[in-house]
Amino acid sequence: MPRLAALLLVLAHGGCLFYRADVDPIAPGQARLVTSPLRVHLDDGAVALFPDGASFGADSVRGPNALLVTFPDNTTEAIRAVDARRVLGAEVYSTDIAAGKSVLVSVGAAAVAAVAIPVAAVAIFGSCPTVYVDSAGTGTPTLQAELFSNSIAPLFEMRDRDVLSDAVLAPDGTLRLEVRNEALETHYLDDLAVEAVAHGPDERAVPGEVGTALVLSDERAPLAAVDRTGRDVLATLRASDAEAYETADAVTEAVTEDDLTDTVTLVFPRPAADSVAVALRFRSSLLTTVLLYEHMLGGQGARALDWIGQDMASIGAVAEFGDYYLRRLGLRVEVEEAEGFREVGRVAEAGPVAWAERAIVVPVPEGDGPFRVRLRFVAGGWRLDRASLADVRTATPTRVPLDSVTDDAGQDWPEVTAPLAATDLDYATRGPGSVFHAMFRPPAAAPGRGQTFFVSSQGHYIEWMRPDWLRRPDRGRFVPNDSTLVAAIGTWRRLRHDYEARFESSKLPVR
Repeated sequence: MPRLAALLLVLAHGGCLFYRADVDPIAPGQARLVTSPLRVHLDDGAVALFPDGASFGADSVRGPNALLVTFPDNTTEAIRAVDARRVLGAEVYSTDIAAGKSVLVSVGAAAVAAVAIPVAAVAIFGSCPTVYVDSAGTGTPTLQAELFSNSIAPLFEMRDRDVLSDAVLAPDGTLRLEVRNEALETHYLDDLAVEAVAHGPDERAVPGEVGTALVLSDERAPLAAVDRTGRDVLATLRASDAEAYETADAVTEAVTEDDLTDTVTLVFPRPAADSVAVALRFRSSLLTTVLLYEHMLGGQGARALDWIGQDMASIGAVAEFGDYYLRRLGLRVEVEEAEGFREVGRVAEAGPVAWAERAIVVPVPEGDGPFRVRLRFVAGGWRLDRASLADVRTATPTRVPLDSVTDDAGQDWPEVTAPLAATDLDYATRGPGSVFHAMFRPPAAAPGRGQTFFVSSQGHYIEWMRPDWLRRPDRGRFVPNDSTLVAAIGTWRRLRHDYEARFESSKLPVR
């Protein structure tokens, strides 16, 4: 695939969070130069474009050939600098996207401009595009999925598929999704579709490899489940009830570069089949977000803009980045054999907000007695809500193309509909506080049959760098290694309760 899809399957970013308790101000005369094309968002909703980069100083942001674009009249004027105190955030943008289209994303920033600079200090919510459905017909949206939460730059784009567990067809046969941007980031959506999987009434489906679904039946809960410390966690993992497994404090406190992982061992009756599926319901903790934003980006100060705009546009740098995540992050599924546990599959992280459903097909070794499966992952990185064993078969979903898009007032929005119709690098670009409604017309389930819907998407997002990120000292180019991961676990452990308490409450309003 043209977007390095095989490599990017290993990326394990779990959301789009920011938090910083202190600020290192830029000293006078110590401006930091960034050479990537930049959009600098101001507290009144205006945007300063710096196509040739800018220097970030204590009092101002300066750069050649700069333009100030104001809204809603879209007037432009040449400028040399903007007041640093007015900066809400800065982001890189691609010169491959027409300047007008690129700038107009800021119309979605009305909700941000309404609260201005203070939002940059408190908006720690981040989730990439969030998808909601009205499952009960009451008008109350229910969160279903986070789209392409691993795609932090264009080269990280890959197909993302998520179960719409609460989706039901409206009386007119349509399926409507509400897609929001509730964080300080810009979303570039290239494709949006629904996939329908027909199955038996007592079966359900989860995404398999791209273009396939895994249909699960005869699911059974574990007989026993213990974590690395020997703690009995069976009750936590038996049902989908949002009472989730978390790594014990003793494990996260003891991590070292040589010992970074937690484990959960599941015991099942031995299946008669040669292979079965281990089905999981999970989401990421805020650990991988802390790693990416506090240690990778925050540690580089303003240079993080060039890291996103240039380093992460380099195949070599992306390969280095991806190789580290392949070796360290993700959830490993291991099966016990005569010689011990052997890794047979891997699940990449989802975001930290919506529960994700995945299954891994695993072999059943010959033998007698219980069948043991071990889940291995970086300590503190996962929230596990349910684990089960199921019979499995592969099915081919029916792709349901996008029918139309409307705005929040119900008006047709063809300029958003067209870019989402196919994967063609023509993006629907959405800014903070934006929302749209996507309508699909899937086939109805046959009498006596069941049906599961997936949302299928492709795109990427660019995080807005908060003002205090830009004021931090440059500690040099980020190099992925285990010491950084250990440090991130320590940061997450110290700040965890504050993150979790503030996370949901800091969503940006969309209406």
